[in-house]
Amino acid sequence: MPARAAPDEVFQALGRAGIAAQGVSLMAQNVDDGEAPLFSHNESRALTLASTTKLVTSLAALDVLGPRYRWQTKAYLLGPLRDGVLQGDLLIVGGGDARLSSKDLQRWFTKMQSKGLREIRGNILVNRALFKTQASDHVNTPVPTPENPHHAWPDALTVDEGVITVEIASSPLGPVLSYRPRLEGVSIFNQLQVSRRKCSALRAPVSVAFEEFNPPARLLVQGEWAPGCGPARIVVATLPGSRFTPLALAAAWRDAGGLLSGEVIQGAHAYVMPELPRGLKPFAAHDSAPLNSLLRDMNKWSNNLLARHMMLSMAKGFPSRPATLAEARKRMNQWLVRQGLAQDDLVIDNGSGLSHAERGRADVLVQLLRKAWHGPHAQDVFQSLPVAGEDGTLSTRFKAPDVRGQAHLKTGTLVGARSLAGYVKGRSGRTYAVAAIINDPKADKGLGALDAFIEWVMLNG
Repeated sequence: MPARAAPDEVFQALGRAGIAAQGVSLMAQNVDDGEAPLFSHNESRALTLASTTKLVTSLAALDVLGPRYRWQTKAYLLGPLRDGVLQGDLLIVGGGDARLSSKDLQRWFTKMQSKGLREIRGNILVNRALFKTQASDHVNTPVPTPENPHHAWPDALTVDEGVITVEIASSPLGPVLSYRPRLEGVSIFNQLQVSRRKCSALRAPVSVAFEEFNPPARLLVQGEWAPGCGPARIVVATLPGSRFTPLALAAAWRDAGGLLSGEVIQGAHAYVMPELPRGLKPFAAHDSAPLNSLLRDMNKWSNNLLARHMMLSMAKGFPSRPATLAEARKRMNQWLVRQGLAQDDLVIDNGSGLSHAERGRADVLVQLLRKAWHGPHAQDVFQSLPVAGEDGTLSTRFKAPDVRGQAHLKTGTLVGARSLAGYVKGRSGRTYAVAAIINDPKADKGLGALDAFIEWVMLNG
């Protein structure tokens, strides 16, 4: 079947947005046969992929690590355990679980106590050496800030993705503040100014600062608040080197009912592989959810940290030895070659799409998606993608009844780039692999054109 005529509505939408056609790459092809593409435009031009990069990371991780792969956090006793008391330190070694939460820790610590560890007469030592990253690994990605949780750097022992959530509610006595997760010794210092203005007229927005290095650590809340304001939630990302993880560990241990005579320590040793006594086995281990389950979280909500952890975990030898980004890139490139791709068909930097260095071609994405459709992990990939008009990053797009639910697509958003890639069910009942990429200073105005292309595939496929 020859390629269809150009979808005029797509290019008209691009024109209205002021986006030049040469900065756009489009392709749709049936997953089941060798027919010519339903439509293609600039399909062999390499462009910045944004978060559609996560599709490549997903496919590679499923093949290299396997759908049931789990990340494991381990605890070692560095001393004798007698009558429920550890005479020494407890070592916690992070295994790269990007979704490890304070609640997970508390449940894990409760299980340790049921095994006989109730008191630690020493310290809890933090070790995060299984990810061996360096400054040059992050040069192509945004610098983490408190306002941008999605810019977090990989960390072999991350808890709650390093995010603090502060909640504010109104009461007759004024604003009521709380935060989660609980952090040992951290309190809220409320400096909100209560105003008589309407919420919409408040001049000083509420801000939260995590002041952690001058004890006692505190959350400083400032700004204006009015009695009529509804509940508010403010998310604060902690920065590399933060005390967040030790404070969360200490709180989880005590909340589980454990006793600790020392403190939770992270120092230079935290980034060096521990020298354990020969034959010492973990006292306890916590397994993450399986990889195919985490893929749904990663792709439906475009979780950058999960993607970066998956990429690093593909490094040869991990977790028996620390993962480096150089080794992970090497493994990724080897996988791409096995898919029949040339060296420059796809360039993967850290696997998340946060990097403008992650570039690829629409025809290559379509090729990978078509191959995956007939591969052993097809359902894991398909079910991980946002559903048009229903969930994830597509929950507010494609709401028309005849379009909703007919496409499973990974979205991509980056400065100067917007993209979609995945699967579309055509009106004929056949499924199409699609990729649509815009690289333009006005790319943020191109969502209508991308959506129009997907709708065109549905109607014409």
